[in-house]
Amino acid sequence: MIARFDFQKGYDLLLRAIALVRESLRREHCTFHLFGDGPLRHEMEDATRAFEIVDLVQFCGTSRGIERPLTEADCVIIPSRWEGMPFVLLEAGRHGKDVICSDERGISEVTDNGRCATLFKNGDAASLAHALSNYVLGVGRNLGAQLQRRVVSNYSLGNMITRLNAIYARFDQ
Repeated sequence: MIARFDFQKGYDLLLRAIALVRESLRREHCTFHLFGDGPLRHEMEDATRAFEIVDLVQFCGTSRGIERPLTEADCVIIPSRWEGMPFVLLEAGRHGKDVICSDERGISEVTDNGRCATLFKNGDAASLAHALSNYVLGVGRNLGAQLQRRVVSNYSLGNMITRLNAIYARFDQ
């Protein structure tokens, strides 16, 4: 996960979800790398101790860029409660990474309503835990290539500029 530590980004949901399925995650040797900083970081570090998941979660701090974390990740998790156009989702797609994300409107649009990512019910830690368990079992893997095709064809800089120009052109008529 790559985001600032605040309520919007849903780190608390992710930690609760991990806690719900922690034993199966341990059996599969899963680790979660959380990149970012912000006002709730210390609270989230405390939560890992309270939920007894310190062994599963690594706080990585800020990064100069997201290239390395994305390159090394098997999957990107985006538990955001709300988003406009989530850049980390576009970057994960550009890298062809599998993504588990909330079904929030902005995210659903980019993921083609879950056709190229695993969606869970927004704000629901149990739904996210289910998605994590399924991913560990292989369900939802290899959707990254589909997401990559969608991001490249719909959200490249050139395509977005063309679409924005088309919107402005409608106002000029």
